[in-house]
Amino acid sequence: SSLENGLDTLVGPGGANLSGGQKQRVAIARALLKNAPVIVYDEATSALDGENERAVMEAAFDDAFERTVICIAHRLSTIKAADRILVFDAGLLADSGTHDELAGRSEIYRSIFHLEASAPIVEGGKTLRQSVSR
Repeated sequence: SSLENGLDTLVGPGGANLSGGQKQRVAIARALLKNAPVIVYDEATSALDGENERAVMEAAFDDAFERTVICIAHRLSTIKAADRILVFDAGLLADSGTHDELAGRSEIYRSIFHLEASAPIVEGGKTLRQSVSR
């Protein structure tokens, strides 16, 4: 909605006139519109604030029943709703399961979850605290 002419907005060479978050949203929209059977999101929402991240991932996962979506992320909020989460430690697969399964049995997953839950969140120039529930 911040693009002056919507989809017809000229963005300059390589998206020079776009912010990092806008570039990520455009790339995700292109992936969804391409209708590929497999989509890989590699830190796809790292430049987005929490509200935009939720909206983008909701759109991505709503469409996932028609395709395979692989989402690589360090923020658990990005992947919490996934059907299956793979937890890696030192490059090796340490565990896999749903959020609830991993929260119940994986010490590594719980430590990441609690670390993220207590981390300060900065949005719109204000420092906020994120409250994450199991």
